[in-house]
Amino acid sequence: MSEFQIGIFPEWNGETEQSLHEAYKTVFGSLPNQKLIILPKHDQGLATPEIIDSCDALLVLEYYFPKSSFEGLKRLSCISRWGVGFDRIDTNAANEAGVSVTIVPRAVRRSVAEANIGFIFALAKGIRYFDVAIRDGKWRTDDLVLNGVNLEGKVLGNIGMGNIGCETCHIANGVGFGKILGYDPFVTQQQVDYLGVKMVDLDTLLKESDFITLNVLLNDKTHHMISQRELSLLKPTAYIVNMSRGPVIDEAALIQVLKDGKIAGAGLDVFEKEPISKDNPLLSMSNVILSPHIIARTKELLVMNSVEAFKNIKSIYDGKVPKYLANPAVKNQPNFLERISKRMPKGSINHYTIPTLPYVKPNLLKKALLEERVPIGHMIWEFGSRGIAQIAQNSKLDFVVIDMEHSGFGLDTIVDLLALFRGTTVTTFVRVPISTDYTYIARVMDAGAQGIMAPNVKTAAQAKFVLDSMKYSPLGHRGIGFGKAHTNMKGPTDPKKYMEESNYHSTFICQIESQEGLDNLDEIASIDGVDVLWVGHFDLSSDLGIIGQFDHPKFIDACKKVAQVGNKYSKGLGVQPNSLPELKRWLSWGYNVISWGSDSVVYQNALTSAVGYVRSIA
Repeated sequence: MSEFQIGIFPEWNGETEQSLHEAYKTVFGSLPNQKLIILPKHDQGLATPEIIDSCDALLVLEYYFPKSSFEGLKRLSCISRWGVGFDRIDTNAANEAGVSVTIVPRAVRRSVAEANIGFIFALAKGIRYFDVAIRDGKWRTDDLVLNGVNLEGKVLGNIGMGNIGCETCHIANGVGFGKILGYDPFVTQQQVDYLGVKMVDLDTLLKESDFITLNVLLNDKTHHMISQRELSLLKPTAYIVNMSRGPVIDEAALIQVLKDGKIAGAGLDVFEKEPISKDNPLLSMSNVILSPHIIARTKELLVMNSVEAFKNIKSIYDGKVPKYLANPAVKNQPNFLERISKRMPKGSINHYTIPTLPYVKPNLLKKALLEERVPIGHMIWEFGSRGIAQIAQNSKLDFVVIDMEHSGFGLDTIVDLLALFRGTTVTTFVRVPISTDYTYIARVMDAGAQGIMAPNVKTAAQAKFVLDSMKYSPLGHRGIGFGKAHTNMKGPTDPKKYMEESNYHSTFICQIESQEGLDNLDEIASIDGVDVLWVGHFDLSSDLGIIGQFDHPKFIDACKKVAQVGNKYSKGLGVQPNSLPELKRWLSWGYNVISWGSDSVVYQNALTSAVGYVRSIA
């Protein structure tokens, strides 16, 4: 396989450039057969095909990629944007050329949303006005204009209910707004009910809102979506904040309504022409707060943007489709699929070109990881009943883990539960009581489990034993039972193909729950067939002598080590968080396989909430 080349243009400087090189080391480290190269500079910031096709992937910030950039490309597979805007890239041309365009929505989500709220607070309290006043020698006893307002009870209108828009509304819920309105033609009311947002048409939002935030992509439909007519609908006391792209607002029209006092003010991080010209009237307006398209670029964002951008590229390196595609249609382009399939590990099945065989149920956890999204599952500990499979299906879970280790379920119960799940799309794993008993492992696999969660794996030898017990030849020595009589193996599926497909779809979730497991982690993770490294956080904290202290530096270092080693060997990283703040922390560390709660805990919380609500109104 040829060397995998990642290209960057000489458009980086300072802390941003430093974060980029540190992220490269974090994500790619000492991975073989790859390197980072600096491409020649183009005076107009234009990407030319003769330059970019020397690379497999690019990480870009400001460069332009018009249609001409994609002419005759044979090698390039990915343009990874250091951000979420992609208006400088012709995505239709990228599709035709078989080039994926990726963005980093998770990295920018919080930082941009906080900047939105920051602008709102600054405008509401007149911070810029008072800052200038005190620097001019004025004090509160002087004749100062008091235009500040409280946010409590005011109406926030958010245009664009995507990644950043939803996070803005989430933060705003804690501020005390009387109402939060949303507008987005692609989002339904049901999708944002959890945020307490009321979806309305654009005109209603503009007329009723005291503060308006814009969080939309720039395209033909959003260009000047806020122009003279729309601005005329705003209250004279309203403020508007734009963190998206400058041309979303007709800047000339905005300047006019600000001059005429028809709106109270604006907070702008983006402009129609960038950099902003020195004679732009916005620069002299006291009711406008400006930032040079950088206000969201925090220290945390520098790290997260760079890491996520390189992770998108690493998906291509691993022969996978990146998760955050700006041009999802590329997944169906034969030239793109051909390029990434060449990088797939030997012996793996290309699920973009090979259909699933009829007797093997698709593995949704593996499918999700292949598509670079987070599979979400659930632990079954206590309720081995008929309804559990339907609940899991209706909840759209990717997987469940039936827990033999802690539940006391016998093999008969496991067989019955697996039979119930066979009629669903939910992928079903079994956590066996011990990981050194062939009988437990092979029998639950024969009964229909699609993989094994093995507790407290401490050595590579132990991990290899589990694989040997759950995989058919040539990957293991599991007996050929198929969970059915051999004479039933009819139709297009023959035993050999069945075994190959079953081996691919079966998943090994390897639990790391001890210091010994951490000490041998590199050796364990290097084994082909170990799919997910799963932190058993309570048992791990216990073995480390800090039982239940999940904020302890020793525990945090251990979890980050699992993430680092897992990324090194392209393994899934699994955990079962105890709360939403804890979930966010695990996600920030790179964990990407999530089990949300156990059956008894989830049902108890739901019932407690429901009973409390009924009592409050009864």
